[in-house]
Amino acid sequence: MELTILLIVAGLVMAIIMGGAYLTCQRVQDYCALQTKREELVNRILNSRLGKMLRRLNISLRDYVRKFPTTAITGHMSTCQNCDASTACDSYLADDRSDPASARDFCPNMNEFDRLRNGTHDRSA
Repeated sequence: MELTILLIVAGLVMAIIMGGAYLTCQRVQDYCALQTKREELVNRILNSRLGKMLRRLNISLRDYVRKFPTTAITGHMSTCQNCDASTACDSYLADDRSDPASARDFCPNMNEFDRLRNGTHDRSA
């Protein structure tokens, strides 16, 4: 009888340990998947108009991707791709002498970039 109880307890302990190991492995897999998604975003941003604007405004792509959630980043990308001011933006990006503040006149993402610079972005958004 004592041996049976001991085996049951040992089985339960092993189940708890193995379950914890599974959860740990799942967390590692989730983290790796998130990192892969972020790397894909970086690659998509690099040569896009959004990436050029970030460079022009001296915003680190690494900081941008690290500080904004992926949903916000994909929203910024969509805003940029569907922007009505693409001609003004391209002219601005081509002219290295233009004042960075002048982008506020046409760029719908500038409020977001300002939030990043001021540290007022919401990582949970």
